[in-house]
Amino acid sequence: MRANLLIPVTILLASAQAAATGSANRGELFAGIGASRVGSDEGSLGSGPYVLGGVGFRLATRASVEVDAFRAQHEREIAGGPLEGTATGVLGNVVYRFSEGRTQVFVMGSAGLLRSETTHTYPVRGTLTTFRSEDNGFAWGGGGGVKIFLTPRFSLRPQLRLVFSEATGVMGLAAASIGIGYHW
Repeated sequence: MRANLLIPVTILLASAQAAATGSANRGELFAGIGASRVGSDEGSLGSGPYVLGGVGFRLATRASVEVDAFRAQHEREIAGGPLEGTATGVLGNVVYRFSEGRTQVFVMGSAGLLRSETTHTYPVRGTLTTFRSEDNGFAWGGGGGVKIFLTPRFSLRPQLRLVFSEATGVMGLAAASIGIGYHW
């Protein structure tokens, strides 16, 4: 009789522990790496590495705010020469988690500032000519991902993000990354 009760009680306790993991944490420090593709009003500016880092604070059971900084490099051969650049941004995010527990699916809306630097070198009448542009402007976007808690303090954080800006040379940025979060 005791053995028959032990299995359901063990499953119930394990489920309760899994559901509680991560729910008591109020803050998160996170960083990640990945790849991005950058575009402008004239087409693709290329792709390259993407890094991000930030901090987040829980406001309610499923809602939090985050501030993150990212840098995306892009490179492409076009018109006889290399087109290279970076997009660097600082964004504030409002995050909604659909679930609690060990696996937390989330979506986010973002707004902030984006800096775009682009260099394009190509031949003009037989001479290599380099054009540079630097722009700063408002950016907005969104994304989503999953926080997978490995322990109550550490999570794996794969996510996708889209960033748009009409005021800079970078009109759109799509990034996929995987990161790690520390929760307190």
